[in-house]
Amino acid sequence: MLTRRDEMPNFRRICATRARAFAAETGGAMLVWFLFAVMGIVLAVGLGLDTYRTESVRTNVQNTIDRAILAAADLEQERDAEAVVRDYFDRAGLPGDEVTVETVEKVNEKIVSASLNSMVGTRFIDMIGFDELAAPAAGTAVESLTDVEISLVLDNSGSMGWNGNYRLNLLKPAAKDFVDTVVKPGPNGQPSTVSVSIIPFSTQVNAGPTLASALNLTAEHDYSHCAEFPGASYSDTALDPADALPRAGHFDIFTWDSPVDTFGVVCPFDGSRHITAWSQDKDTLKAQIDAMWAGGNTSIDIAAKWGAALLDPAFRPALTQLVADGEVPANLAGRPFDYGRDNTLKVLVVMSDGQNTDQFRLEPDFASGASPVYVDGGSGTVSYYDAGRDEYFVFNGTTLSSTPGGAWQAEPAGGAAAAQLDWPEVWDKWSVRYFARYIKAEAVGGNWGSHYNAVFDRVNPGAKNTRTTEICDAARNAGAIVYSIGMDTYGQGDATLLACAADSLRFFDVRSEDIGVAFSSIARQINQLRLTN
Repeated sequence: MLTRRDEMPNFRRICATRARAFAAETGGAMLVWFLFAVMGIVLAVGLGLDTYRTESVRTNVQNTIDRAILAAADLEQERDAEAVVRDYFDRAGLPGDEVTVETVEKVNEKIVSASLNSMVGTRFIDMIGFDELAAPAAGTAVESLTDVEISLVLDNSGSMGWNGNYRLNLLKPAAKDFVDTVVKPGPNGQPSTVSVSIIPFSTQVNAGPTLASALNLTAEHDYSHCAEFPGASYSDTALDPADALPRAGHFDIFTWDSPVDTFGVVCPFDGSRHITAWSQDKDTLKAQIDAMWAGGNTSIDIAAKWGAALLDPAFRPALTQLVADGEVPANLAGRPFDYGRDNTLKVLVVMSDGQNTDQFRLEPDFASGASPVYVDGGSGTVSYYDAGRDEYFVFNGTTLSSTPGGAWQAEPAGGAAAAQLDWPEVWDKWSVRYFARYIKAEAVGGNWGSHYNAVFDRVNPGAKNTRTTEICDAARNAGAIVYSIGMDTYGQGDATLLACAADSLRFFDVRSEDIGVAFSSIARQINQLRLTN
């Protein structure tokens, strides 16, 4: 018979056996959970690897699309846009035949879109039913070629000729490089979308006979084609060609010439001082720049007024007429375009080597109508009529400066056959100084300087500076971009030129030798604004 002490080992054995059985059962459960955890980690890592591979493929496709559509959208690209895109894909080892390409071509604009929805096979997560992952890529490229209108205002005043034309000789190549840079041919051999007007200036600006034929300049004379703009007009860029435009006088206050020539008159009349309006001919534009010469005062305000007018749509009827006359290329019809028109850029560039100086104008009594001067057509003898005496002072000779003097008579030399000159004819034959000294003072006496000063008045630099600022502001407010260049100004005129640009980033204050840098910088900015990718 077993005692209670004898039963204890059996009990311990039973407990130990059951504990070991329980432990064995718990160990199996942990293994299952461990295997599930390992599988989850493997799937997570596999998902990351498959996702990485998919993103790598998508990135490669996207980069290929970006390169392909940029090349295809190039306006100078002669190949078919779809063929260009598919060729890029084929060269990249991608399925070019599966890419979707859409192309839209407009005036001065080309839009190319491409897309490809690639599927990348999985290597890990296929075990849970995902055999492929999508790698979509798409893009659109737009290249717009902007219609550009440029007014290039260039200083031809006397100071540009100092030191053997030092400044002018540096300006010419810089301005010609500017023309070469901005006047680019259009896509596929089409004409350029850039037009340039050159406005050379000194004391005045001569529109020239071609542009003047489309204007309504008053008819005092036809020796030259400068205009007098009322002070109030500088706050407005619009110039209606149908409106009467006061013609500036043809006269010389600077020299003792007889007869006058283009180098002395307030409005120079030779072709190099004519405005070249709306041209795309680089050779013509550069030839005019090469022909520039220095002489006269400085009227930045008048030149900027013309430059702004050539950008304003109110001037369009003038261009329309010149297109009809064959003076302007037909592809420029419609310019100056409206402000705010899509893909249109208007630029006013004002260059000067100094500040505004006096502008001279004939007094109304000396601008038109009959003068008191008569000339005998046979002998060339000059007579001067004095209304107070009701007599004619008949001069001794035809060269009045070398044969002064004469006598009063009841009729002019040549009698009824003598030709009475109108005032523009007088100013074409003699400078104002010559007339005041050798004709009027010789005939009626008095101080010749007083006679000289009575013929004309002037607009002072202060008023002209204000006008310059007003017209530059008006152009900018209308929608034009305004640049200004000060060449060797040494502080003279800087304030006016800076006010014209209204932004130190668009005012280039440079030494003569750096004039090319200024024009090059402006040309680059124009081209960047012109071409948008």
